[in-house]
Amino acid sequence: MMLRSLELRLNTISKLFIKVFYLMKKIIVTIFLTLSLFLTSYETSFAAKKGKGEVKLSQGSLKHFIRYIQGKIQGGVRWTPMMFILSSDGKWSSYWYCPYANCRDARSEESIAKCEQETNVKCGVFAMRRKIYWDNGQVGKKKPTMNSKWSDAKFKEELTKLGYLNRNYIKHNLTPGHGNISKLLPFPEVRNR
Repeated sequence: MMLRSLELRLNTISKLFIKVFYLMKKIIVTIFLTLSLFLTSYETSFAAKKGKGEVKLSQGSLKHFIRYIQGKIQGGVRWTPMMFILSSDGKWSSYWYCPYANCRDARSEESIAKCEQETNVKCGVFAMRRKIYWDNGQVGKKKPTMNSKWSDAKFKEELTKLGYLNRNYIKHNLTPGHGNISKLLPFPEVRNR
């Protein structure tokens, strides 16, 4: 009799465990789907604002972009880049940082409108965080990521490869007998609007 009672209790406990397991599984799947939907909708809403078409950064915009990628240190804490806005002629740029781990796009529409008003050309998001989102037709689906530790020359080299800078370089034979080494020359001074 006691064995039968113990067997019934174990059976009841195992059924309860199975129900709890399936309930937890449903909760986890629901949370995952909700987060996926949220992140997808944010990316979709952002995609409508990204810049499109051929663009070449001016010297001023290049300096701004490098400063933006390298981040800002305030109170001993490095703020991460949030968004970089650029005009389609590459001469007007604006950016801001995020001091927190999770930030939302609250200023891009306002900055894009200001850019278009001041320049009379189309403007859009050039980069978000450290990824370039401007679609110049030369970059594939994988968004290029910039490294905050790069030198100015490395930034110029990478942006030139991606088609965002003019190919203003000349080959110098730095050491006789060691072949030609490409060196990027300074860009001509261009005023920001």
